[in-house]
Amino acid sequence: MKKPIVADETGGDESPAVHNKDVERALKEYCHFPHAQGFAVMLSGKWGSGKTHFITSILDDLVSPKKDASKHKPLYVSLYGVKDPSEIGDQLFQQLHPILGHKATRLFGAILRSAAKATIKLDIAHAAQLTGALPDLDLSSMLGGSEGRVIIFDDFERAAMSPVAILGYINPLVEHDDCKVLILADEDQVTEQDEYKKRKEKTVGRTFEFKADFGAAFSAFMESIDDSDVRVFFTAYKEELLKVFADSGLNNLRLLKQFLWDFERLWKTLTQEQRQHMDAMHELVSLLCASAIELRSGGLTVENFRRDDVSHHIALRVETPEDATKVAQKVFKKYPTVRFDSTLLEPDTIVDFILKSKLPIGRIQQQLRQHPYFAQIGEIPSWRALWLSSEIPAQEHDDIVKRFEADFVARKFHVDGEIKHIIGVSLWLSEMGFPGWEEPGTVEKIKQYIVDVYSRGEAGPDEMRESTLDYISGGAFGLGYMNADDPRFAELAQYQNQQRAGWRQRAYPTIAAQLHKLMTDDSKAFLRDICFTNGGKARFARLGVLKQIPADQFAATIVNAPYRDQNEVMMALSIRYEQVADEPELEAEIQWLRDVQQHLRRLGEALPQIAQFHLFRLTKEYLDKRLSKIDAWLLRKNPS
Repeated sequence: MKKPIVADETGGDESPAVHNKDVERALKEYCHFPHAQGFAVMLSGKWGSGKTHFITSILDDLVSPKKDASKHKPLYVSLYGVKDPSEIGDQLFQQLHPILGHKATRLFGAILRSAAKATIKLDIAHAAQLTGALPDLDLSSMLGGSEGRVIIFDDFERAAMSPVAILGYINPLVEHDDCKVLILADEDQVTEQDEYKKRKEKTVGRTFEFKADFGAAFSAFMESIDDSDVRVFFTAYKEELLKVFADSGLNNLRLLKQFLWDFERLWKTLTQEQRQHMDAMHELVSLLCASAIELRSGGLTVENFRRDDVSHHIALRVETPEDATKVAQKVFKKYPTVRFDSTLLEPDTIVDFILKSKLPIGRIQQQLRQHPYFAQIGEIPSWRALWLSSEIPAQEHDDIVKRFEADFVARKFHVDGEIKHIIGVSLWLSEMGFPGWEEPGTVEKIKQYIVDVYSRGEAGPDEMRESTLDYISGGAFGLGYMNADDPRFAELAQYQNQQRAGWRQRAYPTIAAQLHKLMTDDSKAFLRDICFTNGGKARFARLGVLKQIPADQFAATIVNAPYRDQNEVMMALSIRYEQVADEPELEAEIQWLRDVQQHLRRLGEALPQIAQFHLFRLTKEYLDKRLSKIDAWLLRKNPS
């Protein structure tokens, strides 16, 4: 009998469903052929394209109708991470002899397999019962049963073994044991291509391309979506979602499936009003789908997935550097139906949701509710409403400008990032020639706003953080600064930082008094506030606030504190001044730290002997060692 005619390298322009049906027919014909063929068949397709699901769905049909399906069930071997041929043998052994795969007998199975290698004869039944009786039994009968079977080798390219070694393992199965072997692989990812291709010709007789069937996969995925409302939503937006997925060019159905599960979690946090806003939901689901695909596949990184890199800034006359946007813009152009300029959710929220599975309901709701889709225009801060003016009806624009001007006169906005947005929006109005914002005069007008805001009192504890990060990143509150390329913006932002520094420094004595009290009230909180730790606030880690506490009083507080607080405070000082080389304000505290060290020695001399021992041990371990390293750094810095 001649070998069956099997179309090699099936292709063409037919739909994935039709194409894969032809592949299914060819695979069944190969597996059902009654004679030894001496070659394996490969099913090649991108990782995540659905090859495994496809094979699993036709698994039972691969067994020849002439065989008992219950006794000749196909064997499945995952090569993912497999390092040695013995691991393949283990998987086959466990499927051929499932009793040894049971957790109660797995160890015994390992013993038997080891014994098999030494050709020792054992009685498996008695052994499994742990009777100790070991009558003769030829173990070759135990290891048999694979002849003529269908064996599937999955994740070929993800094995730790070389592809040549795997094919060497497979070759005897098809040449001598009449096995029908199906190899699932992403051939583009196979290593050692030259040697692989040479060996493949001897082992693999047919290669079929598997095409990801988005529509069929989507329908299958719906079965794993538990929420009936979101299933209805996905079904209604099926075509749009599949278009986004197709635009990615990745054909990785696992990414789509994972996104659908993620969005189901988000959907449950939305209000009915939000779910029923079709424009908002369409914008949100397509944005998150494309973002999830690109962030998880590496097309976008956390660094270039920032709102200030998005092309919609062009509409606000903001140019962004070519090198900062090159990668992001290339990705964005792949998705013509996706609004990457959407402001429904901030980039950080999207990244946390997709890459860290964080779902901060309060933050998400706050961001959604301040969007024009859901907020009354008057409820949106005036500077933000101007930023979002492209999404607000034109007849509302003049009222927004008037509201912004009133807020400007009232000095309503005083948070750092907001002030930089005030600078950007004001320069934008000036550039467009709005009455009252003409030059000359606008820069001085903005400077007076800054002076007035920072002349009010002093900063609170939670307002003490440095202000440079938002400026470096180009935005705040999820939005890039308007007119950030205007030289006047840089001048005004620097002026604001100077004014803010003075405002913050006026609060140093107040903060110092609070920290002095915290040393014994909550020494752990003291540590988290004055130095960088995992999970700590570190509100004052860069600020020279401690020297506001007289060194003798600081030392006296340590001496009179319980040992656990002494230890916590001393450790905090050691950690704090690890950063002295990079922090000018900490460098200015070095002499204060030396004074604390001297006062501790003086006060410690008056302590009882045991208490003195513990204090001096902590001083030596934390302060003496830290100051010694600081002295070495100063010597390197100023060798003369």
